[in-house]
Amino acid sequence: MSLKKGVFPCVLVMAITLIVAGSVQAAITLKVWDQWTGAAGKQAVDMMDANFEKMHPDVKIERSAMPAATIADKIRPALLSGTGPDVIYPEVGITFLGPLAKAGLVMDLTEVWERRGWNQKLMEGAKAIPTFGGRTFGVGHEIEYVPIYYNKNIFNKLGVTPPKSISELEDICEKALAAGYIPIAWSARDWWTKTNLATAILWSYLGKEKAEEAMFRGGSWDMPEVREALQKAFVEWPKRNFYPPNFVALGYDEGNMFFYQQKAVMHPEGNWMIDGYIENVKDFEIGVFLWPRLKEGEPSCTIFFCGSGYVISNSTKYPELAIDYVDYLMASKEAAKLWYEVAATIPPLKLSEEDIAGWDIHYLVKEAIKALSSEEIQFVPGLSMGTPAEAFEFLKTGVAEILTGQTTVDEFVKEWDKLWQKGREEGLTYDTFKLE
Repeated sequence: MSLKKGVFPCVLVMAITLIVAGSVQAAITLKVWDQWTGAAGKQAVDMMDANFEKMHPDVKIERSAMPAATIADKIRPALLSGTGPDVIYPEVGITFLGPLAKAGLVMDLTEVWERRGWNQKLMEGAKAIPTFGGRTFGVGHEIEYVPIYYNKNIFNKLGVTPPKSISELEDICEKALAAGYIPIAWSARDWWTKTNLATAILWSYLGKEKAEEAMFRGGSWDMPEVREALQKAFVEWPKRNFYPPNFVALGYDEGNMFFYQQKAVMHPEGNWMIDGYIENVKDFEIGVFLWPRLKEGEPSCTIFFCGSGYVISNSTKYPELAIDYVDYLMASKEAAKLWYEVAATIPPLKLSEEDIAGWDIHYLVKEAIKALSSEEIQFVPGLSMGTPAEAFEFLKTGVAEILTGQTTVDEFVKEWDKLWQKGREEGLTYDTFKLE
């Protein structure tokens, strides 16, 4: 009798163990590579992942966060090997995403955009940037622009106001130097700081029509304005000590510290930096102005980015689940609230003022929303969004060589224009790209 009493509990325990083991084995792991390494972004995405897992109890999100440059280096071999992630968060312009699409490594989401209602729900740029060859391969996120942030306290101390021309910007730099400050917090060791500053000063000199002619309509980059802009930012301003000492050798975070610590007056960065400001700036107020044009009175022309975006591996075992995940992060109001309030990031979901009424949105994010909604500002995608891969690699190294005196601006422009034309011949630009 006592033996029978002991048998039933043992059988019950074994059955429960088998059921639990079976459920563990049946659980789905969705692998995600993204760039949310900062405290605010990580917190927001962790909260979204937890919400998604509650909606899908059999799913576990396995997220690996790394810089954009690391994803760019690792993603192709990972996808080719079949061991890569299901969902990836890389840069989504033709420069990075085009070759992956041509190789058939990422999912064509053209029909998904229609089926999930993203064409109506999401901002136009979130589709335009990852669309080439008539097909769409991602969902652009982090709707961004690149202004110049500044220390309002120091501006008041210097008795200056936001500049309306490049010459006025240089006057502020000279006043900052005279008062013992570094005018511009900028570092040049990392490639993206060089390409972003190059784009910002080029758009300031070129304006929307000339920039888009060269970038999207087969025009030449061999223009006087291109030479003047690059000469200004990478030859003249270093000679005038507008950047920190030894800026060529400084990494991104080191460059940012000059602004955080009030050693530098201005910071030419995108609104992706706002979470960094929230975390590191406590004792001064930050203002923001758009890059001034060469001449006062010309309409502001600045960089538009989808900072990065979500794409899906073509070899994922869980295509609909991966789409569900992207849909939740990009097209749900619940996730949008977390992007705005926690990550200080602008998602692509279209929202009205009534939708966001009562949300706790940082004032710098509100400034970004205001600018991005303005019809008076000219926006042109950043060079990292639309440059042929070989030409973009040359941009990264070429700017470094200008800074170190290894090449001249004239030599750089001639070679860069040649590589753009080569990219067009190879079908690697927005106007020439073909999937076949």
